[in-house]
Amino acid sequence: MNSSLLALLITGVELAFLISGVFAVVDALRHSAPAFEVLGRGSRTAWIVGLIASVFVLFGFRSIMFEIAAIVAISVYLVEIRHQLASIEPRR
Repeated sequence: MNSSLLALLITGVELAFLISGVFAVVDALRHSAPAFEVLGRGSRTAWIVGLIASVFVLFGFRSIMFEIAAIVAISVYLVEIRHQLASIEPRR
């Protein structure tokens, strides 16, 4: 595989996770703090701060370990927490 094609692919994946991270932050802001407490998986503030930090890591911090942690945090929120919140609290 050509190195420029690989770099383009990696940039595309990072951009997709960056957009997903912004979406996750906006989604977390829409839910109330008591809904997060019912889940028992961390406070609303902790999730919002973690997701914002993840977006900043993906936006400009070039460390593979931090990028992987950011991708995992965003993925966990979107795959698990978001759906559990939707079952507890209707959309606003």
